[in-house]
Amino acid sequence: MGPVTQLNAGEGTLGLFTFPYYTAVLALDGGGAVASWMRQDGAFRPIVMRHAPNTDAVFGEEQYLSPESQRDTISVAPQLVPGTTPDEIYAMWQARRQATGDKFVMFRRSQDGGKTWEPDRRVNTQATSFLPSVATDRDGGIYAAWTDERRLGFKIFFNRSLDHGANWLADDVLVEGLDAKFGTAISVDLATDGHGGVLIVWEENGNNGGRRVRAASSRDRGATWSQPTFIDDGSNPLSPIAPTAAFVDGHAVAVWTAAVSGDRVLSQVWSDTSQDGGATWGKDVQISETQGGVQARVHLLPGDKKARLLYHSGPLRGPWSIHFTETAGDGTWSPDAVVSAGEGRLLNPRLAVDHDGALYAVYEEYQRRVLLSRSTDGGRTWTQLDDPVFALPSNSSGLFVHYPQLAVSNGVAYVLWEVWGSAPKSAKPGFGDSKRPNPADLFVRRITFPRPKS
Repeated sequence: MGPVTQLNAGEGTLGLFTFPYYTAVLALDGGGAVASWMRQDGAFRPIVMRHAPNTDAVFGEEQYLSPESQRDTISVAPQLVPGTTPDEIYAMWQARRQATGDKFVMFRRSQDGGKTWEPDRRVNTQATSFLPSVATDRDGGIYAAWTDERRLGFKIFFNRSLDHGANWLADDVLVEGLDAKFGTAISVDLATDGHGGVLIVWEENGNNGGRRVRAASSRDRGATWSQPTFIDDGSNPLSPIAPTAAFVDGHAVAVWTAAVSGDRVLSQVWSDTSQDGGATWGKDVQISETQGGVQARVHLLPGDKKARLLYHSGPLRGPWSIHFTETAGDGTWSPDAVVSAGEGRLLNPRLAVDHDGALYAVYEEYQRRVLLSRSTDGGRTWTQLDDPVFALPSNSSGLFVHYPQLAVSNGVAYVLWEVWGSAPKSAKPGFGDSKRPNPADLFVRRITFPRPKS
């Protein structure tokens, strides 16, 4: 393991808001990485980044990704996505101007691994857009979907670029909500098969108060869209939450969670599969259920032959463990494999796969340590590193670890995590508090694994 590096230049200047995962890290083929996050600048939170060009290099100086005209915004949830060449990177985020309420989906491109960035592009054509989800294809296509408040309720809108982000559609496309009887759309996710197929999934709060998971799909890179359809079959009495989507071998896969609290505590993870790119869906499959369990958080990772899923589960008061499963897109999932060792309260897992197929999982031991596991046999067995990536000192008071992130390339793993200067208001793992008065910092550590001899 390399040294622990604090990324934010000023102590306590990591910006917090009401979402988890408002930091991002992307590993470069040459062993370097790019990290991005919200910086607390007085009342504002612009997006900044740092760049390490290779395995031996330290991270360079902090740079703005937010253009100068938008540094008076709350800019959240930066996403870093690889382009079509090893050195091409796309960055996307949402910026909200507090004074007016205008909301923008912003995009920038780098062609030199994050060293320099092209001028920003605004993706949405009306300033009413919430957090975007982004996906790319191998021909320079970039697709973005988000919930939007320009119509009655919140609806799903879409835009695209087919030339690496240089040009976007002149008008955003309304994907959902063609009829006002549909409810409010939230928790949008987007996926592409890389060959023209695009899928958008979202959680919808219907007019009758019930929640369902819906989808719309395109076979022509977002030029035309299917009518929205339900993914979940409605047979589960628990409301589906926060769906996520992936393609595997041309099949569309959706995963969501469901939970209930109160007298009947219960946590579930569900899935469904489409054989026609998302136009129609099969029978819901229950991946996991824990009676009296803590609500799961999932990370679904697409792949050419397998879609891989990582999640945490366990009794409400612990222990919680990290679990792995995968699907070939045929509606079945592999036997569950336990990723973590020990009986701590382990949560917030993130998954990455290297070019040689090795799998890496990072997760948090509730508010105290960051742990890393690795599998070299396709996820059947896992080895947790003996030493934590990071651990707070036993005598530390008032400091708490949150939301590790992970990126891997050619045997080099970058682990990102946050340290907050105060405890969450809730006893449950939850979201950041936008009014939190105490400082927060962002750290990264590079871990290099020996490569097998050829």
